[in-house]
Amino acid sequence: MGTCLEWIVGRGLSNAKSLGILSQFERERDDLPEETSKERRVNHYPDWWVKLYNGIEAEIECKAWTVRPKKYVRNPLDSTFWMYDHDTVYESLAKNWLPNSKRILVITCVDLFTDGGKRAIKEREISEVLETLFVARDPDDHEKIRAVTRDLIETLGRLKGAKT
Repeated sequence: MGTCLEWIVGRGLSNAKSLGILSQFERERDDLPEETSKERRVNHYPDWWVKLYNGIEAEIECKAWTVRPKKYVRNPLDSTFWMYDHDTVYESLAKNWLPNSKRILVITCVDLFTDGGKRAIKEREISEVLETLFVARDPDDHEKIRAVTRDLIETLGRLKGAKT
């Protein structure tokens, strides 16, 4: 599922490039050593690198986290679903981000985050959060590609107007 969301974001970036919103984007950053294994890259680097025409660089991390019911609930006042807490979110965003890049998180549903999880997003200095509100199962789902493209254009457009 995560890879599918990454593909849809890639299609959205391609559409944004064809509309003149960004100058280039890469699945892999240029500064990674060749010996960097795919597994290490996936686990330690953001999913996408983007360069806007004004020189601003952005990095995009995709998280296809979904609603998962708990097997049992200890406290009747607790949620019956897993929530993503501070430590889970903070660790999952522990990537080798470029020092001056704008950090973008594409997530399926922010409502699954505890207050601590939302705080972890700020602590990791995420500039923008795009909430897709869908679970990506088909990388060729044109409706979802259009929705992500629209959100990316809006987000990158805000960054495009920013100073370097």
